[in-house]
Amino acid sequence: MMTSSNFRPVNGPATYAVTDVNWLVSIGGTDTTVTGDGTYKIGGEFALQQQLSLDLQVGGDKVQHFDSGLVTGPAPFPDIKVTISVNGQVCFDFEVSASPVPLDQIHPYCLLDGSTFQRGCFEACDCAVGPLDPIVGTFALVPLDTTPLFREFAVVNVRWLVLDPSDRLPVRRFGTYKVGGEFAVQHQLKLLLKVNGEESALFDRGLVPGGGNFPRIDIPTSISRAVCFDTLINIHAAPIVLSIAKGSLNTSNNLFQMRMSAPSGSDVVVEASANLQDWTPVQTNALTLDGVDLSVPLRTNQSQFFRARLVP
Repeated sequence: MMTSSNFRPVNGPATYAVTDVNWLVSIGGTDTTVTGDGTYKIGGEFALQQQLSLDLQVGGDKVQHFDSGLVTGPAPFPDIKVTISVNGQVCFDFEVSASPVPLDQIHPYCLLDGSTFQRGCFEACDCAVGPLDPIVGTFALVPLDTTPLFREFAVVNVRWLVLDPSDRLPVRRFGTYKVGGEFAVQHQLKLLLKVNGEESALFDRGLVPGGGNFPRIDIPTSISRAVCFDTLINIHAAPIVLSIAKGSLNTSNNLFQMRMSAPSGSDVVVEASANLQDWTPVQTNALTLDGVDLSVPLRTNQSQFFRARLVP
């Protein structure tokens, strides 16, 4: 994810914060997870140049700094095409080719009633199991790859909250989800999660039976290779559906108005079109627990069409 900085020097490059890097890379024939964050700069007084600088953890290795240096960009921004390496080493580098994700490929989800968070000793270990607390929130799926056997998605913008009786524990970060199978439907949820202020931990139970009701997701996950003391998250999730409040559609004072509702934590983007083919975003509104009131100016003497979509 890239977020623009509010500060840009005169004739200087624009700087973006790069967060939640979540790559799956084949290294030596093995799929390896690469995570991290950093910055991206683009601009220049005389020629357009770019620089991608990331602190990355490759698999279980220690974090290393990868940098492209300031180079001329071959791809028109917002597309990015650049090579980053450790201390300029050509034997250990990544060729990064990236583009913004189209809005229609971001599928917002929400956790359903029955999703729970529990910590303690499981299996045969001799210690107490903690309370079973509700967990609420949203995330999104972005399609990555489809093979004859599996569909794979990036899990992004995890924004969960554990409703502990004495506290509220935020859960953040990202991961992957895949569903499919040759003989029976299986699925796998692999998440790198940060609970409250703790260190990030990998949650993964591998491929398990289930996934036949996709796009609904019902799957338990826990810390990979945990011994005795573990954190178990039971996830029940479904795509977020926008609904229009009955009787809220109207036109008044040259405005098109309606009230929409969906689980809070996402934004509603309203798009307009004159031909049902070319759509232009005209308004973005944050969803609250009470829903959101939308009010869009109408053009005179011209047919208009509107649609609304959720973005995390």
